[in-house]
Amino acid sequence: MSMCLALPPRPLARRRLLPRAASRVLSALGALSALGALSALSAFAPAARAEGRPLKHEVEAGFNITQDLALKLLGAHEMLRYERTDYYIEAYDGESFLLSPRRLKFRVKDERDGFTAQTNLKSELHKRRCDQFEYEIRLKDVGELNLPREQGRPLVSQMRTFAELARVQDIPALRKVARALHERFSALPVPQLDALKALIPGERPWRFVTTYSSDKSKWKRTINMGHGKMQFSITHARDYVGMDFIQEKFEIEFEARGGMLLDEFSESVCAFIRRHQVTGEDANPARATTNHVALSRLNELGVTPEALAAEPAPALPAPALPAPALPAPAVDPFVSPARPQDPRLP
Repeated sequence: MSMCLALPPRPLARRRLLPRAASRVLSALGALSALGALSALSAFAPAARAEGRPLKHEVEAGFNITQDLALKLLGAHEMLRYERTDYYIEAYDGESFLLSPRRLKFRVKDERDGFTAQTNLKSELHKRRCDQFEYEIRLKDVGELNLPREQGRPLVSQMRTFAELARVQDIPALRKVARALHERFSALPVPQLDALKALIPGERPWRFVTTYSSDKSKWKRTINMGHGKMQFSITHARDYVGMDFIQEKFEIEFEARGGMLLDEFSESVCAFIRRHQVTGEDANPARATTNHVALSRLNELGVTPEALAAEPAPALPAPALPAPALPAPAVDPFVSPARPQDPRLP
């Protein structure tokens, strides 16, 4: 079954997948107060040296997998490892999150050498079957804005502060931080952010809020399964709401490259599944929904969008010096607190 969210249906067999022209190293908040975080954030000016990228059209397939399958695939392929932290943003109306149920995504990525604000709008979804295995192909438009570290660092610091204030239920401070965050998020010149906001229902007022963060170790490789090149990746993610660890998960993703046809991409994914004997038991293991944890925490506070906007943040002067660069950690920062690193992971 296929569902078209925006683009008109076209013959799939002849569609070419061509690009269009158009994370988290958690540190203790320590003595950082909401007021101090606001002072740091006042240095953030999206228009300063932020750099937008052309809108990208991507075609991908992917699903969650077990740790055993992740280890099996990592042992079978030589892959390059990347590390980043993703900070997720939602539109909150006092009861529900409004982006993820509509397959819309808004996040800030800490990629160690810089920050990227990203919007993600899925335009088409297609269910495919490989023998007895079902998976989904997603067509999406991706908008990205490069943020220099002196702009990205205070922004993610403020996002961490918001999540921590929600955890400790400091509502007065939370209101101030929430107002500042909503204004900053709304003002980011991220490609297609206006289109994303236009898809949010307007029946009730809403505010942008931060929900959770995910430390990610990602392994990538380009392969050819006989129909052209595609990239496949394995991700080991650790999800947090505030400072609270929620879960770890593993995911495999495939992304079409070059002029590959949609059916060729589907055949390539299926060939990979068959070669590595992936079964239903290997895919989509039961796991928590981190967004649900974040939503429950906000709902327990009983804070409405109107309340989050009720107390404006005071205008504070920018700090005299930029935030110092963080030294490289002596140990792997992607190990969950109080959780020993799995020695089997490469």
